[in-house]
Amino acid sequence: MNRPIQHRDSRANPSAQNAPHSKREFSKPNMNAIPRPAAALRGIQAPYNFVPLADWVYFPPWSASASHDLPFSDGISGTLEFTLHTESPLLVAHEQEVGEKRFIIAPDGRPMIPGSSLRGMIRNVLEIATFGKMHLIDDRHLGIRDLSGGMPAYAKAMTEKVGRAYRARAETGWLRFEQGVWKVYPCRHSRIEHDDLTALLGPDAGREFKDFVLGKLDDSQRSAQAKYRKWEELGGRPDIRFEPGPLRDHPHSRGNLLRYSKAAQIGHGRRKGRLVLTGQPSPRKHMEFLFYQTEQHPIEPSKDVMRGFLKIHEDSKDWEYWKQRHWQSGDAIPVFFIYEGGRIASLGLAQMFKLPYKLSIHDALRNSSEDHCEQGRLDFVETLFGCTQAEAQGRRGLKSRVSFGAAFSDDARFGDSVTVILNSPKPSYYPNYIRQATAANGMQLDPEAQGYTTLMDEFAELRGWKRYPSKPFHPPRCLQPSKVTSTLHPLKTGATFKGKLRFHNLKPEELGGLVWALTWNGDRNLVHQLGTGKPLGFGQVRLELDRVKLQANDPGLPTEPAGRVLQQCGLMFCATMEQACRDQEPGGWRNSHQITTLLAMADSSIGEGRHLNPMVLDHQTRRNDFVEAKKRENFYVLEDYEP
Repeated sequence: MNRPIQHRDSRANPSAQNAPHSKREFSKPNMNAIPRPAAALRGIQAPYNFVPLADWVYFPPWSASASHDLPFSDGISGTLEFTLHTESPLLVAHEQEVGEKRFIIAPDGRPMIPGSSLRGMIRNVLEIATFGKMHLIDDRHLGIRDLSGGMPAYAKAMTEKVGRAYRARAETGWLRFEQGVWKVYPCRHSRIEHDDLTALLGPDAGREFKDFVLGKLDDSQRSAQAKYRKWEELGGRPDIRFEPGPLRDHPHSRGNLLRYSKAAQIGHGRRKGRLVLTGQPSPRKHMEFLFYQTEQHPIEPSKDVMRGFLKIHEDSKDWEYWKQRHWQSGDAIPVFFIYEGGRIASLGLAQMFKLPYKLSIHDALRNSSEDHCEQGRLDFVETLFGCTQAEAQGRRGLKSRVSFGAAFSDDARFGDSVTVILNSPKPSYYPNYIRQATAANGMQLDPEAQGYTTLMDEFAELRGWKRYPSKPFHPPRCLQPSKVTSTLHPLKTGATFKGKLRFHNLKPEELGGLVWALTWNGDRNLVHQLGTGKPLGFGQVRLELDRVKLQANDPGLPTEPAGRVLQQCGLMFCATMEQACRDQEPGGWRNSHQITTLLAMADSSIGEGRHLNPMVLDHQTRRNDFVEAKKRENFYVLEDYEP
């Protein structure tokens, strides 16, 4: 939730961290200074939003005594048979398929929803509804590369003003692993134009290289490794003769000047340089690098610097490419580094490389509450669904007391296939994923903030539980197949699936919470989200209970009529949560921001008319809403999803 943040400086400027509040100079975003055309970006929109993350976790008092073997005196076992109704086209696809997404089919030919998919869907609802831990997330260390103006600390770290021009602070060198440690051999560098590279290849090969680099720019073309392989395939040599030009100012975009050395006399100069290619983020990039004059005395980066570098690049294709060449052929790895205070402060694989954030995902989670990473106590969902990893962590393990079986359909019909792009949201996009102090309109930063809060800030907190709000379904536009598209083969709306879940030794409150999550407490207007294509409106489903069989541990406790027993269990669940929230949430459990937002996201009538489409990123037209949103005249944030 974007509520006001007290006693916090939302900038990562070290000099400002300890400054008295009264002496800080705040830079207010000028919201109206720059006129915009009618079609200009008016705010951040996304197909997802967040249920606010609570700063406390509910640990049920019975969690320590929950067991498969020792019955609760008021425990109940039994089965719940249900029907799943599809309210929009549904696709629960084979995970291993790439490009073609087809529904899972059982051996008897019927469409099937695995029990694990149903379990995950219900578990997430219950984690939010019971103020549970947000612990099923990877403790990733992200990096940041941002020149949009939304994070001035990055520009300050990577560039410096020299007269009227800007100069990149990164120096260049060769990274080697020698005698058990990583070492960097510094070198000098000049920039080389793509046109000069294409001239070296000759007319036909040069045209092919340039078309590849500046073409449609799908993921296969953007990486440095793809450019290297294309260069080698077309006969390009790694070493190029040239003359390094003097450091001088060169025109750049938006009237800026950049100071660098530009290579001249390409192919016949006195110097010999090694060509270094880096990633191609957009068609505007028109230069690469020539490394030359390597020093013989290396610099040894600290273990912390190398640890940050390796964590940021662990999934990088370019790092994998260079790592293989280093181990197999002994090739040194070209790197860029910032040298400060007599040491390497950071390094990367491009001149404007990613800086490692100070905080990991779990660090930001702990800033909301240490309870989210608590390993010694089980929350409501862990107590109910089990926590089998606990034994590996040296604490008591607990098996799940709830088991979902697969659900099958006898009336499903396949609808029209559609080819779309399934983009994955990037958790590094801090205007959405990190809690911000907002202005009164809820769409922009608080004018008193110096910039966005990011994982560079020691107090940064995660925004909350990401979910896709339900909305009326409209068929998406079908695209031409390409390397970045997926063809979906969903079921038509109106299919029904029959399923069953079994439960063992549940307390009434637990059974009530399970039924509350399954049926949204009986509200037929609310839906769950399931399967592939949720950002496009696919996978909106509703559950209804059919048959219920209950057996109490105590023979004296009533189990009939089953509907009335479930109703009583539901009331006990709600009363338990209201009691738990009494001292934590001013409005109580049902009126808390968490519950009202969760329920609003399940209501398609609330989603109707909301801006739930992704923002535009189009390299061909050079439109980038993600960058535009972070400009100082905008400072947009994702607005809270409230009813």
